[in-house]
Amino acid sequence: MFHVYITNSVNKKVDMGRAQFLMDKELVRDAIAKMTQPDGRCDDQWVWNDYCERHLEKYGEPFIPNVDPNWK
Repeated sequence: MFHVYITNSVNKKVDMGRAQFLMDKELVRDAIAKMTQPDGRCDDQWVWNDYCERHLEKYGEPFIPNVDPNWK
């Protein structure tokens, strides 16, 4: 199993696979669609950043794994 790590807003590495269990599936799908390149590549950090912006807009609060320096 491969792990994809991104850097959150407080410069900590987050295992995106673990965080995805907490993500709003519709927002993830929208972020992936927006960030997928014509050749099918998708930049995970861009998806994370876009997702976190969408989460803040929809819920009025930040996505905890993006702002908590102790989240693993």
